[in-house]
Amino acid sequence: CLIDSVRRISESDFKRAFLALSRTEAILRDDPAMAYSRMDFDSRSNYHAAIQEFVRGSKVDEFTIARLAVDLAAQAYRQLKAIPVARDRRGHVGYYLVDRGRQALQRRIEYHAMGFRQITEAFHDAPELLYFISLEVMIVAIMAFVVSGLRVGVPLVAASLLLLLPASESALDVINQLVTFFIPARALPKMDFSKGIPADCLTMVAIPTLLINEEQIRDLVRTLEIRYVGNRDPNLFFALLTDPPDSRERFDENEHYVTLCSNLISELNRKYADTGTCPFYHFHRHRVFNEVENTWMGWERKRGKLLDFNELLRGETDKFPVKVGDLSILNRVRYVITLDSDTQLPRDSAQRLVGAAAHPLNRAEINPATNTVQQGYGVLQPRVGISVHSANRSRLAYIYSGQTGLDIYTLAVSDVYQDLFEEGIFTGKGIYDVDVFRQVLGQRFPSKSSTTIHRILARIAGANIAGFAAIGKFCAGYFRACLAPMGS
Repeated sequence: CLIDSVRRISESDFKRAFLALSRTEAILRDDPAMAYSRMDFDSRSNYHAAIQEFVRGSKVDEFTIARLAVDLAAQAYRQLKAIPVARDRRGHVGYYLVDRGRQALQRRIEYHAMGFRQITEAFHDAPELLYFISLEVMIVAIMAFVVSGLRVGVPLVAASLLLLLPASESALDVINQLVTFFIPARALPKMDFSKGIPADCLTMVAIPTLLINEEQIRDLVRTLEIRYVGNRDPNLFFALLTDPPDSRERFDENEHYVTLCSNLISELNRKYADTGTCPFYHFHRHRVFNEVENTWMGWERKRGKLLDFNELLRGETDKFPVKVGDLSILNRVRYVITLDSDTQLPRDSAQRLVGAAAHPLNRAEINPATNTVQQGYGVLQPRVGISVHSANRSRLAYIYSGQTGLDIYTLAVSDVYQDLFEEGIFTGKGIYDVDVFRQVLGQRFPSKSSTTIHRILARIAGANIAGFAAIGKFCAGYFRACLAPMGS
């Protein structure tokens, strides 16, 4: 009887009971932007935790704080009716609980941070000032400690100059560790799309790649199907964006690989025809001549395929002479999840990515004067790690792989630039808003400028190629043992 009771308790849905009984939850559901009730449970919990933090630093109860947040959001929602993105952001209760509107709410409740929270709040109020001042102070402290035994004069000046670079590197590591300690990683709020991605958030998973040989092509199509099976949704589609490898000719004897890939994609669509949609696509480009490298190749390779794909989605230009799939849905694609050919997409992670991108606090707000994203995100990148299989391919991979074996797309990871400055580095795996991407980055790096840069880099590389070759020979022997396959 006791064991049966424990089993029933473990299977009980306490989340639903909490949401039904919480008075604070009922108040927050009056969110003017009507986004709170559609958020996932973890994001709502973060809002409740923020309210509890305000309660500890003020003399106001949590119900009053929740009502003040709703009132501030309602006021902003009325004032910004003509600007939809800003209206949905500032008219959402989360803007005053976990975003930049926190200060307005803190002033209303006379909030005073306690303990370590004072440091966190100070860094959030002036991140650039405090970060760089702390970095400079740490550099000076390290250099002063090392040269403290030297007499004033030429040796001291020379030692200081020589120590500047290593001291800067050491100080940067120390400050970054302190920042990640005092400012914990913050999970972005997400909409709950576990029951399906809405039609207005239609998403395409795009894998830019090359068509090299038959075995590789079959593996590409097989892994594309695996991603689909783990993330099935009527408003989620999967596409291969392909180029042929570089060649001395525009068309060579390997052109039949394009037909093979298209046929395999068509077979997948027939296999899943019972879904009522065409979930798989193939878009292929032909080579163009690159004067700098004196060869025929896909324009700008991965970045170029994504730029051309964005233009195709918006009906501007069509650089893909080979297209397989239902093209009628292309103009409705709002988000693109781009992955490398060897990147996994864990079960239901696509829905969570889209849910994060569609949240009002994460939607990109563009400054018309600078044409840059001033709030929110045009691109979101989840934590990316190494799978267990990849980590065991060699000793070097094992050493640098870090933590493996977990669903890396659901874990928050500390990153100084994201946690402190709310900006990050995009490494080609994540989700982006098609319209924001085109507006901000479409002409940011025009072809003529990139060609000039390529010419300069080619000349620099040519002038130093002998030195690079010597360094390469020296390093080859050192890494040969590390790259040897690991034994069982």
